[in-house]
Amino acid sequence: MTNKKAKGKRGKTRHLMKRKHTKKGITKLFTELKENQTVRVNIDSSIHKGMPAALFQGKTGRITGKRGNCFEVEIKNGKMKKTIIAGAAHLMELKGVEKK
Repeated sequence: MTNKKAKGKRGKTRHLMKRKHTKKGITKLFTELKENQTVRVNIDSSIHKGMPAALFQGKTGRITGKRGNCFEVEIKNGKMKKTIIAGAAHLMELKGVEKK
């Protein structure tokens, strides 16, 4: 009998969640981002708290608000706009992008 295929939150992410073995400081967790700021979702696999779904890895969006320690980010997925909740460790601030 074969094993049942895993379909969890991190299913099919073997290469997507790979990271270089570099230590990140604790300041990455406490970075303050402002509303209407453009950010890129860059999942850090070593920090499990506030991790968005793997579908959004590499996507760009705008911060619409804050919910607890995490941020609400509006991302365009095809034609639909979706709001995800992600921790600061998984968001990378984009520099040189105009703010509206």
